[in-house]
Amino acid sequence: MYLFLFKGLCCTAHILEMPVPMKEILRTNNAVYLSFAQVVLAEAGIESLVFDTHMSIVEGSLGVLPRRLMVADDDVVRARRLLAEAEPELPAEQRDEP
Repeated sequence: MYLFLFKGLCCTAHILEMPVPMKEILRTNNAVYLSFAQVVLAEAGIESLVFDTHMSIVEGSLGVLPRRLMVADDDVVRARRLLAEAEPELPAEQRDEP
């Protein structure tokens, strides 16, 4: 089974397009941050897919299993850079630094 990135949709059907290899750029249980990351990437023209969204049904909606944000191999470096640049600066009292 191949996963296809086809005009923003992932499908497992046979499509007359070449499969696009994808890589994980983010794994999180934080739905808000995941949504933020998707918006950052979309604004830069990078298509992304969230994997494991429906696993919460299997686990009882406890948030134990993280969701994965995937992008095409060709966009990995740019996507990681964009997310790093978009990261908000935390106030000093919220940082984990001693």
